[in-house]
Amino acid sequence: TPERKRVSQIFLSNIKSSKKNNKALINKIYSKLKNNEKFENLVAQYSDDRLSNKIKGDIGWISLDELSKSINDEIFRLKKVGDITKIIETDQGFYILKLTGIDEEKIKKYSDVKDIVKVDYENDILTRKFENTLEDISNILYENPSSLSAIESYLNVNKNTTGLSTLTHIKNKYKFFANKNVLEALLSNNVYNKGLNSQLIEINGDFIMFRINTKLPLEYKEFDDVKMEIENYIKTEKSIKSMKANIKKIENRIKNGANLAELEKLTNKKISYYSSIGRLDRNIDMSIIKKVFQLTKKNNVVGLETSNGNYQLIVLDAINDGKSELSETSLKSMIYNEYTNFIIYSIIQDLRDNSNIKVYSENL
Repeated sequence: TPERKRVSQIFLSNIKSSKKNNKALINKIYSKLKNNEKFENLVAQYSDDRLSNKIKGDIGWISLDELSKSINDEIFRLKKVGDITKIIETDQGFYILKLTGIDEEKIKKYSDVKDIVKVDYENDILTRKFENTLEDISNILYENPSSLSAIESYLNVNKNTTGLSTLTHIKNKYKFFANKNVLEALLSNNVYNKGLNSQLIEINGDFIMFRINTKLPLEYKEFDDVKMEIENYIKTEKSIKSMKANIKKIENRIKNGANLAELEKLTNKKISYYSSIGRLDRNIDMSIIKKVFQLTKKNNVVGLETSNGNYQLIVLDAINDGKSELSETSLKSMIYNEYTNFIIYSIIQDLRDNSNIKVYSENL
């Protein structure tokens, strides 16, 4: 457990007053502290922070690297309870901080953390294996740009074909082609014009890679042949707009505290109740789970158009805090690794997309 320090602050905001006036005032306050005036009294009299100035300037326990470097460095230079920092100048304003508590660094016995270390290690190995597999897939896709056969063999899966159809029909049958990232890749120069493999694309924890097998030129129909189709499309669009407007009204009523049972009778629609939903719940559509975990206690309702064209309203009733077997160190490591890999992968993909490189697959 890393060392923590508890501090109180006097803060002068450069928004509430000019930097010049604040500099003169903070020097005056610092002189008063040196003359043994009570820190708490000066907090109440001068500090601009509305939350801490009512509780003697207390801003709680601070861990290393939790605040900006200039403030953090000064806090962790303090050694004894009651010590104060020098004046700290930032873009936001001026600070003087007082040390009010020390929570010493503690190292646990291995026997106490053996199980956590074991889980961390296993997860680290699995994460590395997964990342290596994704890297292998990306390389195979790139090294064999005009075929998915090599990746089919590597993964021991069968590729699917949509058959020759319009994009609208393909999106209706294969829902992931309606995904924004998939559509962008589909219309990219490499995939659409050159007929090369797409890059690896993640969708709600699943992955897709594809290529355009056959492409026919664009054709236009006579207006008389599609007139009725266009009229039906306009009617449908109007109907959808009207339905969305009604859903928005219901959404606003729920936000304003309307009774769900009364709305159920009013709309003649049955409400489905879930005792709890987890992030990895495979019994519920991933699009619903994604929306659920974007909700907060304040913004607790959202509308959703499902893949079959229906509309749903999702209302959050309660939030249960999650627990993890992973240690904080392991979680941070996973997040940093994920972020780093994302940047590296993006750079490599950008180089591949924008460089004139020819791969001689037979020589690999």
